Amino acid sequence: MIKILHRADIDDQTATITDSVAWNNDNWFKVNWENGAFPKASISCENTFHAFYGCKSSVIVQEVPVFSSIPTYAEAVELSIGFQDLDSFDTGTYILAESGDEIHVYHRHGWPGYSIYTIFKIEYKGAAIYLRNVESMVTLTGTSFKLRNPPHMVQLAFGERRDAIYETEAILDHLLFHPNTAPFLAHKMIQKLGISNPSPDYVSRVATAFKEGSINFGTTSFGNGRYGSMSALVASIVLDIEARAVVLDADPSHGSVRENIVKLVHLLRALNFTKRTNENEIRIPTNLFDRIGQSPYMAKSVFSFFRPEYATVAMIDSKLVAPESQILTSPSVVSFLNGITSLLSFGLTACFQGFGEITTNDCNGYIDDTSYKNERSRGSLILSFGNDDSVVDELAMLLTGGRLNSSSRTMIEANFAAKNNPDEALRYAAKALIATAEFHVTNLFHPIANFSRPDVPVPSLPQEEYKAIVYVMLRGGLDTMNLLVPYSGCKDGKGE
Repeated sequence: MIKILHRADIDDQTATITDSVAWNNDNWFKVNWENGAFPKASISCENTFHAFYGCKSSVIVQEVPVFSSIPTYAEAVELSIGFQDLDSFDTGTYILAESGDEIHVYHRHGWPGYSIYTIFKIEYKGAAIYLRNVESMVTLTGTSFKLRNPPHMVQLAFGERRDAIYETEAILDHLLFHPNTAPFLAHKMIQKLGISNPSPDYVSRVATAFKEGSINFGTTSFGNGRYGSMSALVASIVLDIEARAVVLDADPSHGSVRENIVKLVHLLRALNFTKRTNENEIRIPTNLFDRIGQSPYMAKSVFSFFRPEYATVAMIDSKLVAPESQILTSPSVVSFLNGITSLLSFGLTACFQGFGEITTNDCNGYIDDTSYKNERSRGSLILSFGNDDSVVDELAMLLTGGRLNSSSRTMIEANFAAKNNPDEALRYAAKALIATAEFHVTNLFHPIANFSRPDVPVPSLPQEEYKAIVYVMLRGGLDTMNLLVPYSGCKDGKGE
C-alpha cells in the first residue's frame, strides 16, 4: 500500500494541488510492485529515507510498451489503460496492422512497429473496446523498486467535470462487468420470481444467459446478443426446467412464500374487482404498511421489504432461506386475513378491518345489506360463478393454481354445498381458499394425517419463594390523574 504523494516547485502551476494529495494525507491505495518486491520501513528503505509515514522517495515515471508482438486475447484483456473509438480519428491516423483470434492490432501513422501508441481492439462482454499497448512504471529514485502506476481519470492539479463523468462511467462499467454481477443478479431475480432457494446449476444457467445476452428455447430466441440483456435473463428464469418442472412443486425446499401485497393484487385481479361507477380512482390507505408489512412504493431498501438471506429459526439448520417470511409476523398475518375477509364480504372499505378508506360511519349497515353492491364501499369483487360442483375447482384454479390439497378441497366442497344462499356459498368458498396454505406459498402442501398438536405441559410450581413483576400493557393508556398539577387557588383573582 502507498499514498498519493505530490510535491511541486513554488513557481510550478501544479502548486495549486489541494491538501488531499499532501504528504500527511490518508489516501492509501493498493499497487502492483514489480516481482512482488517493495521497500519495508521496518527493515530497510535502501536509498530512500525513513520518515514517520514509512519510506519516502522521489520517483521517475516512464511509459513503456507492454507487447512487442500480437498478444493473446487473455493477455490483451489485462491491459489497464483504455483508448477511445478509433473511428473518431481522421482516416489514416490508425492503420490495421494484423489480426488474430478475437483481437485486432492498429499502429499509429508514423509508428509502424509495436510502441506505446499501438492500439488493440477486442470484443469484451459483448462490446468493442480499445486498449493501449502501454504501462506506466514508477521507479523509486536510487532503488531497484518499481511499481505499476494505477490509471486515474481526474487530474490531481486541475480536476475537470468531464473527468468526474468519465470516472463515474468507468466505475459503473466495472460494477456491471464484474464477474460477481451476473450470478448476483441471477440469484436475486430468481428469488423475486418465485423460487427462494434455486440450485447452483439454475443460477449458473441464468447468469450465463445474462452474460451471453441471448438464450434459445426451441425455435424461439430471447435477448439481443449483448452482455447484460435483461430479456435473456428473465426468459432463462421463467422458462428454465427448474421453474417449469411440476414434480419440483412437491419438494418442500422449492418455491417461495408469497408477498402480502402480491396476494392482495392477485385476489383483486382473479375475482374481478370492480370500482363503483361514481369512483374516479381507487386508493389504498397509507397505513397498509403498518398492517401487513407492505405498501406500494414504501420498501425500506433496494432489496424490497425483506432481506434476501432471511431465514426463520426453524430453517437455519437446513441452510434454506425464506425472504418473504420476514414480514409474516402474527399481527400482519391476522390483519391480512381480516382485510381479505372484509373485502370479500363488504367490498373495499375500512369497515371490519378492511383495506379501503373510511366510506361510512355506519359499518353495521353492511350486515343487513346482502347485495354486496351498496354505496358504502369504493368497489367490490364480482363473483360471477355458477352454483354447481365445478365452482370450487374454478376458484381453486384461480387462487391456488390448482394446487389445493384433497383434504382442504373435500372440506370446502362439503361446506359450499351446505350453504342455501348461492352468493354466500361463493364468498365462503373464496374465504376458505384464501385461508389455505396453497394460497400463501407457491409449492404443494401435504397435510399430515391424524396430526394433532401436543399439549403444552403444565410447569410444576416452585418450592421456594420468589418475587414476580407483572407488566400491564395498556396500549396507549395513561394515568393522567398523576400528571395533573395540583390546584393551588387563584392568583390575582384569576383562575391560574
